[in-house]
Amino acid sequence: MPVTSKNSIEVNGVSFKYDQAWVLKDVSFSLKKGDYVGIVGPNGGGKTTLLKLLLGILEPSEGSIKTSFSREQKPIGYVPQRLSEQISSFPATVCEIVSAHNQPWWKRIRGHHYHPEEIEKALEITGVSDLKNRLIGELSGGQLQRVLIARALIGSPQVLILDEPTLAIDVGGKTDFYQLLSKLNKEQKLTIVMVSHDVTAIAEQVQHVLCVSQSLVCHGTPKRTLTESNLKRIYGKDQAIIDHEHIHHH
Repeated sequence: MPVTSKNSIEVNGVSFKYDQAWVLKDVSFSLKKGDYVGIVGPNGGGKTTLLKLLLGILEPSEGSIKTSFSREQKPIGYVPQRLSEQISSFPATVCEIVSAHNQPWWKRIRGHHYHPEEIEKALEITGVSDLKNRLIGELSGGQLQRVLIARALIGSPQVLILDEPTLAIDVGGKTDFYQLLSKLNKEQKLTIVMVSHDVTAIAEQVQHVLCVSQSLVCHGTPKRTLTESNLKRIYGKDQAIIDHEHIHHH
């Protein structure tokens, strides 16, 4: 079945196993252009595995993932979990990190080189132009995460995937960070997929939620999906439940 023009990614009956252990079973959903999607679920529930399947780092054991991207496009920009912690001690400037865009998991188009204007544009969109000559070790968690998004946006991807992007960001920085994602989604028409443990933020920010705990337990709008009963199904009875009045009025 070809991907419909409205959908940029279609996941059909995807299962994945490491050795003999099933990590994901029979997951199906589609992403439309301009979607803003949050993925929630317990540790070990398969969220990062699902991202790696979307990225093409892993191949499904069963089922298929179809995309509507042309070969010339860089389909997906990716900010992995804890990347900011891993690189914060590099003796590199912001500009050097953003320029180091040839991420090994992409089969790059040979001979394609990015112009300084593309790097400038990515820095500008993410609001870090004034930091470009700073060493990355001097940045706050929120600033560094913006730099990593700028790096992921080089090549104008259709989709931005973020795995737990706010882990190293303090409370004050999180508001700014979510405002940036909202702006990228609305102004750049960027499809955003974000894994997060911050269920309250997910409820306030995204348009759609995927609840992943080996299977796709539930999906839909935050209001419909992040109910007390669903959260208990996903996380168990001890999970602190978020303020549903807040969601209700969202």
